[in-house]
Amino acid sequence: MTRVTFLPGDARSWATASSGPLTAYVNGWAFAEEGLLKDEALGRHVIRGLDASLPVGDILAGLNGNFAAVVSGRDFAHLGVDAVRSIPLFYRQDGDRLAVSDDARRLTGQGCKVDTDSAIEFATAGFVTGPHTLFREISGLQAGECVTWRVGSGSPEAERYYRYTCSYDADSSIDDLCEALDQTVTSAFRRMIDTLDGRQVVVPLSGGLDSRLLAATLKRFGY
Repeated sequence: MTRVTFLPGDARSWATASSGPLTAYVNGWAFAEEGLLKDEALGRHVIRGLDASLPVGDILAGLNGNFAAVVSGRDFAHLGVDAVRSIPLFYRQDGDRLAVSDDARRLTGQGCKVDTDSAIEFATAGFVTGPHTLFREISGLQAGECVTWRVGSGSPEAERYYRYTCSYDADSSIDDLCEALDQTVTSAFRRMIDTLDGRQVVVPLSGGLDSRLLAATLKRFGY
């Protein structure tokens, strides 16, 4: 009997990888020690980590990219998104069953009620904070979060495997800080260029610093 149901939305193409009782649904890409992973290779990487008894949070923390993953077993599920939740995941528990989707509308239906507090928050701020959504029965993963659900264990358990904490060495010189920034930028652009695989890049120029940095650094790399 299937306890976990994955209902992908129409906006994304999800890849599937399976090994024994485990099935991984993945979207996006990520860099790990073995290089760039995407599609089935990304799913197999997550499954190998679980087969090696690694905590799902440790597996996701070792990935650098834009991704989401849903891993289902006979009576459990692991859900995870990247550090900025570039690809959302939502879930709804109904007794001993769990439904998961990247489109919250796929999870609405009979018995789904609007959360009044969340509706007020959305009306005033334009978004809903935390794991809440506009519906009481539907929850969403936060940035840098993974969720584990097991039959009979009650509610799903959420874990923040990544939190952004701004820190720097106040004793560093301007030159040292500029060098550190340059290393970070060039490292990120090398990864980005690997994911582009030779495809054309179009940069909308606003005249601000962001678009200038994109255009100048791509020019620097000769892309």
